[in-house]
Amino acid sequence: MRWRRAMFAPLCLWGAAAWGQAESRFVPPAGRVLHIAGQDRESFGEYVRTLCAGRDGLPMPAGAAFYTSLALTGMESAHANLPGDNHQDLPFLLRQSEHMALQFALYLDASQLEGVRQGRFDASIDRLAEFFRRCRRPVYFRIGYEFDGPHNGYDPEQYKGAYRHIADRLRKAGVDNLAYVWHSYALQPTHGGHDPMAWWPGDGYVDWVGVSFFQATGEGKHALNRARLLEIARAQKLPVMICEASAIRETAAQRKLTGQALWDFWYVPFFEFIEGNAEVRAFSIINCDWHSQKQFAALGWGDGRVTADPVAAHNWRGKMREKRYLHGGKELFGLLGWRGPRGQ
Repeated sequence: MRWRRAMFAPLCLWGAAAWGQAESRFVPPAGRVLHIAGQDRESFGEYVRTLCAGRDGLPMPAGAAFYTSLALTGMESAHANLPGDNHQDLPFLLRQSEHMALQFALYLDASQLEGVRQGRFDASIDRLAEFFRRCRRPVYFRIGYEFDGPHNGYDPEQYKGAYRHIADRLRKAGVDNLAYVWHSYALQPTHGGHDPMAWWPGDGYVDWVGVSFFQATGEGKHALNRARLLEIARAQKLPVMICEASAIRETAAQRKLTGQALWDFWYVPFFEFIEGNAEVRAFSIINCDWHSQKQFAALGWGDGRVTADPVAAHNWRGKMREKRYLHGGKELFGLLGWRGPRGQ
């Protein structure tokens, strides 16, 4: 999805070591799945107030999702892409808990890719490096997310060059708390009809394979491509993150669904995808009323908030209390293999 701007594979019974947990960064223990929430100050705040507050509330999420661009909007103060819309507000997210990872998305415009590779945006990359060094928490870093989406229009070679340049410069700057997430649109058609591997930045540049999960089924304008991304993750021996997920409803009939019918339509396939594929080790739920946001209203996705439907919220609490799902807390960073900045 532009920041704003996938049928299911057979049950996989492999252990974590079978697909390379040791080579990937910040992967939870075997059998556990990270619970991340987003995608802005208002959505995250409502999610926490509704689901995590009170004596019977859920633990805080294991991570919060944040979006910016090479202009680095939202990094130091709240930013809304359009007046009246929700805000990207990194200081707010970081204040919510010191025991929570960060899922950090960097939007790249297609017109910027070659300039990134040539170093014309190095000042922004260096500012990111300074922030990441000070962040004192694990960061799942998505460079040019939904790289294969027609809405982004990324030339594969230009994208790969930009991705590698950003990663190389951050590593040279001594940033050691990033897991690099290669995030696919996970729908067809892709930009130019290419296979997602056309955008592969190279071995050693990817810690996680990312997918989007908006459409519950392949019925509609797009065909799902999630099975292909699972194939790639297995071949590369990498874990999978659902980087963006929201219970969208694209038709008038779907938008009328409430209660258990809504749960069965979207949430059941969502959890089947997670629990039927052992590669899936993290998800990020977007608690957004798309219709209320000027930037997204034209998508016709309706209200995707899990907090907006009492049955969905009740069932969600039940799922999140299962042992499989890993939340924030004092033990989280140790479970992810993060021991703090170098020298500590």
